[in-house]
Amino acid sequence: ITALVLGQLTALVQARAREARESQQRTATLYALAQLIASATDQQTLLDALAQQVLYVFRPSGVKACAIFLPDADKRPVMRAAATGTLSPTAFNLEQREQASLAGWALTNGSPVGRTLLLDEPPEPQEYTLTYVPLQSRRQVVGVLGILGTPESRRLVSRLARTPGRQASRLPASNGR
Repeated sequence: ITALVLGQLTALVQARAREARESQQRTATLYALAQLIASATDQQTLLDALAQQVLYVFRPSGVKACAIFLPDADKRPVMRAAATGTLSPTAFNLEQREQASLAGWALTNGSPVGRTLLLDEPPEPQEYTLTYVPLQSRRQVVGVLGILGTPESRRLVSRLARTPGRQASRLPASNGR
């Protein structure tokens, strides 16, 4: 019985330690973002730095590239910044009708939407998930974050969509290749 109780207590302490490390990481990330926002000299510098930070923070979760889209005068999404790591930024090509449609849908409806892509990246073609996540300020969508990642990254986006203050929504997917 003593061994069982000690095992339970050890597991509980380990879980609390893990939660404390995650909380510390979140706090450090928020602090870094606050510093970034405060030190940016212009909007483009801020957008470029934010895209790089998103890629850096979420790379362990399978994110390979990201882009920030803001609406133009006609409320159509326009890519303003991208962090593509080793991938080509063509994955976010809004010249393709379906890509523009998905980004526009996220911007208009305020819900994430995504699809599966097969990219011809060396050493061999790989399947990626492209998801457009609305960026909200209070009740208004102010832009879209495009996230290109491994299929596992879709779970990250689903979790983010269910965080407090955001509407829980499913990610409709189309299997375009």
